[in-house]
Amino acid sequence: MRFSLLTLNLHTWQEADQLDKLDRIAQFVVKENVTCICLQECAQSRDADLLDEGPLRADNTGHLLRERLVAYGLKYSMTWDCSHYGFERYEEGSAVLSQLPLLGSCSQYVSDSEVLESTHSRRVVMARQAVGPATVIDVYSVHFSPPADGLEAQIDALVGFVDATPKVLEQMKPPPPKRRGPPRKRAVTEDPTALTRLVCLAGSFNVTPDEQIPRLKERGYLEASAVARDTRAGTGTVGDGRWVDYVFVKPAVRPQSASVVFHGGDQPRVSDHYGLVAEFEV
Repeated sequence: MRFSLLTLNLHTWQEADQLDKLDRIAQFVVKENVTCICLQECAQSRDADLLDEGPLRADNTGHLLRERLVAYGLKYSMTWDCSHYGFERYEEGSAVLSQLPLLGSCSQYVSDSEVLESTHSRRVVMARQAVGPATVIDVYSVHFSPPADGLEAQIDALVGFVDATPKVLEQMKPPPPKRRGPPRKRAVTEDPTALTRLVCLAGSFNVTPDEQIPRLKERGYLEASAVARDTRAGTGTVGDGRWVDYVFVKPAVRPQSASVVFHGGDQPRVSDHYGLVAEFEV
């Protein structure tokens, strides 16, 4: 199965012509038929109307992007959570959108700070998707603090979150309905331990490749975005030339391709970060 992923930092409603840029992103996603999208600095106004029972508000940029995708004929499931307040008036967080049904989702702070008033508070959002009859991929939308503000500990906390996710999702399942007679035998395919589980970490890591990234490689993660970096020597994923956005996978499912998008030139920029697209065969 082809599985493609776009990760993009949206810059917390600080872009001029934000709605036009969301439409530009939607057109790209439709053209490339992107399977899954990870968004960071995906924000909503603190005083905007809540949708249903929340946590999404009417001007959540992930929600607005999803509406545009629906208008273009593609349906995406979405999960979002807030990390902290940004620019005083926004709830800033991360999101995962997918064309595949979400089998489960959760989020967890990976920072020492867990208060909305501190920009040092960093929450990672994950979504589980089925990519085969007995194969799932757990995608994590990541936005770390800079190295001086606790990034090393946040990487370790993320690894712990990844390890704990299967148990967390199992505990979140609703209890089975009561039935008469002896309990039904669980089929082999219903055993969570029988699943083949892939993991993808994508987003803004706020660190250059020669700094803390080896900590993930030592844990068996393959940097899929290295393929894109090799083809864009001397450039980065932010305007000052630094490479701080990544896609990692585990086990080492080798990407078919990876590229930098929304980098200017023939692809106008939509944020202060470029986007990354990686494609896998799973």
